[in-house]
Amino acid sequence: MKLIDVIVAAEGRVSGGSEYCWNCWGYNARFMEFADVDGQEFCTVVFDCKTYDVYDIQIFVPGYDQCFIWWNPEFKESHHNESKVRDIDPLRAFDDVFFTEVDEKTIMEYLKDVAATYYDNLLVPETQ
Repeated sequence: MKLIDVIVAAEGRVSGGSEYCWNCWGYNARFMEFADVDGQEFCTVVFDCKTYDVYDIQIFVPGYDQCFIWWNPEFKESHHNESKVRDIDPLRAFDDVFFTEVDEKTIMEYLKDVAATYYDNLLVPETQ
């Protein structure tokens, strides 16, 4: 997947971004944040600023303890290896909230839906 796919799905509402501070994806890794139609940040994407390949997409549903993540299968192992070194659970979103990992098609559907504040299609998270 390329960065342009994410930008289009989020309707171009970029709200921030910077260098990605982990080493797992190299010196060209950057992250970008997106806001929904109400102006609330809901999504981050990590990508390569030379090739524009997407490494991961994270969605945080505003107002809910519900989060989704997709990792590019070609690069997932690198991220998980660094997570182990840092002693961080790669599925922990924040506090006691965990990401639900989804496939590429699903993350793009959720990206469009949450950007439009339409939540009816989202999976109901399991009680942990």
